[in-house]
Amino acid sequence: MRYRKRMVGEELEGRIIEEAELYCADKKITIKEVAERFGLAESTVQRDFSRKLKAINRGLYLKVARKIAYQKRVRHIRGGYATRLKYEILRLKKEDHQCHCDTSCSCKK
Repeated sequence: MRYRKRMVGEELEGRIIEEAELYCADKKITIKEVAERFGLAESTVQRDFSRKLKAINRGLYLKVARKIAYQKRVRHIRGGYATRLKYEILRLKKEDHQCHCDTSCSCKK
């Protein structure tokens, strides 16, 4: 197990501001992706944005809050799109399958 050095003061503030700037700079990036890039848990990034950033940089906090609100409003659309895409790919694979087996074919045509 890897132990992380505990950040304090200016180091922590710097990391939180970097997280927020990355999140705001890229239109399509998610909190999950920010967490992965910084090697943190999603809950840590969420807490940084919702609690700590507000005290550090109010303007940046408002930008992040707007983006989080937008992401929450459209997440059901993205989920539906991903599901539709998944089943479309499965359907195409099934159509492309050319079975040369006899009637006891074990493939799931």
